[in-house]
Parts: sequence; C-alpha cells; structure tokens
Amino acid sequence: MPTNNILRIDLHGRHTGDRDPDWEPYGAFSTRATAMGWLATAEGGLWNTSEAEDSPGEGIIASYEVSLSSPLPSHDPLPVIPFVACAVDATHRLGGMRLDGADITLPLHAMRRPGGRNSPREGAIASLLATAQWYENPCGAEKVSATYRLTMSNPPDRADINPWLSELRQRVVEFYPDQVPHREGRCTQEVVGMCALTDWSAEPIGWMAAIFAEAARENSESKYATFAIYRAPREGQSASRSGG
Repeated sequence: MPTNNILRIDLHGRHTGDRDPDWEPYGAFSTRATAMGWLATAEGGLWNTSEAEDSPGEGIIASYEVSLSSPLPSHDPLPVIPFVACAVDATHRLGGMRLDGADITLPLHAMRRPGGRNSPREGAIASLLATAQWYENPCGAEKVSATYRLTMSNPPDRADINPWLSELRQRVVEFYPDQVPHREGRCTQEVVGMCALTDWSAEPIGWMAAIFAEAARENSESKYATFAIYRAPREGQSASRSGG
C-alpha cells in the first residue's frame, strides 16, 4: 500500500488512433494539469505529478500517480474529479482511446485528522451534492450500465455502505434494485455492485469515485481504498476485463 497521500489511476481500454510522437504520458499529464491550475506551484494547485506510464500492463493503456500537495481541508472532497479528467484528457492527447474502465486508488487517511481520527466532512459531501446537477443528464438519454468494486485496506466497521449511500439525494448514479452495494462474504474487504451512470465519461466517473471515497472514510478505518469501475458490455459483446 502507498505510504503518502497518493492518488493513482489505471485506465483500461485500448488506443483508437496513431500515437502522437510529440507527447509522452508524463508531459501530457503535467501540461494539462498546469493549464487547468491543478499542478502544485508556489501559488497553489492540487497535486504534484509522481508518475505517468503508457501501457504499463495487460489491458492498461495508461497509469498516472500524483501526491496531494497540501493537507485536505474538511470542506473539500478528494480532487478525484479533476484527477480523472486530467488522466483521460492526457491519454486522448497521446493518440486517442476507448475507455473500458478504471482503477482509482483513494488515500482515505488524507481525509482524516492527524492520528487517524474522523472529522466532520459535511461540507465536502455538500460540495459534491451541489455539483451533482452538472453531471445529471438533462436530455433524458439512456444511462450507461457499469459494474464497480470498492476494496478497502481494512474491513469496514459496518455491514456495508448502502445505508449511507441511499441517504444521498442525487441522480448521477442509480444503483440497480437487486444489486445494491453489498459485502462479498462476512469478513471481506470489498463492496461490489452494478449501477447506471448518466454518462460514461471522466467527470461522472470521478464524481462517483469521490462519493465512494467519502462513504469509505465514513464507514471504515481503512487508510486506503481502491475504487474500480467498468462499463458493462452491451448485448452481444464480451467484457475484456471485469471489475474483479
């Protein structure tokens, strides 16, 4: 497990265009982060880029890793939304991509007070819910089915995170009635399920990951969690990789 306030993402899928020889992963990611004001400088920013790799493993088209540049205020969510957006934008710049899924490492301890104590984070949750409308689909287009898995470094204190999630008033993600988040076995460290997202793109995926980070922080003592989400194959297609 990482020892610092590390955010990491492995993007799964395939390249869809010719490789741009003018770009490599680290440069593309850092340039995009700088353009958006996300790369840490003396004036501010969200993270320092630690690592960027092109096709580091089977089925993984790119990986990016950053360290948070400063302690996370209790009213701010983890910067997962800009992080996922930056990773996807950088990978598109390398030569295009089809995104099938992502594994995102979430530093839960960065959301706690020193000593591992939980602090109230109603402000961070309210911030995520306030932005939810932006990711809702106003045109009524068909939602995208996806599978997800939340793996925690320690078993959560409660049976599952579904009661916490069900209290949130949002329409970005809809959990399938017969497949709400549940624990796989009595002592497992994983929560799995299926859902429908308003759109299969970087920001709704990042928003969902940020919500699950808050759920994991609230309902466990884990220092880290990994949120994996994969687009469900359409009828007649086979999945290249499941969330397991």
